[in-house]
Amino acid sequence: MKMPLCTNLDAYQSICLFGWWNQPRMVLTWNDVKVYCFTWRQMRALGITSDELKEVQPCKTEWIQRGGIQIEDLHDMTTFPVNPITDFGCDLAELWKMKLSHDSMKKMQITYDQLLDQGITPAIMHAFDMQLSHWHELGFTQTHASVMSSDECEHVFGIAQSELICILKSFERPARMTVQCIE
Repeated sequence: MKMPLCTNLDAYQSICLFGWWNQPRMVLTWNDVKVYCFTWRQMRALGITSDELKEVQPCKTEWIQRGGIQIEDLHDMTTFPVNPITDFGCDLAELWKMKLSHDSMKKMQITYDQLLDQGITPAIMHAFDMQLSHWHELGFTQTHASVMSSDECEHVFGIAQSELICILKSFERPARMTVQCIE
């Protein structure tokens, strides 16, 4: 017989989740989460870690499809990770509202190409207020920079397009090669 995935609970967590009369309950299972309609936030507020919740249900799709997760919870779900764009259907406005740092975007596996598909523009890039190296870590390359105007490059990164492309080439080169920039 296959054992259900679960995580241990302390007495306080058990009473908060299941009440006084439904005791003793020392484990939380995925079936409990579904039957009692526990939300991610409700369980996290009781001190159950995101790693413990992943033990209860390791499939992020199950968590998303069941409900009980809000956009604000995605910051806390990097253990899976949940990508707000591909897994949750967020648009640029919702991403902006989340105030994601580049590190959070990386942990959530958001890529620059996904942001492009959502309609990111240089003006929106500027509003995210990230460094060039951060954009590069998300997949911004010299190919992306080459389709930006010089004014857009100046506005977003504070440098000329030719210099931006040169810098991106240096990011992408193999360790032993050198890049010569011609202006």
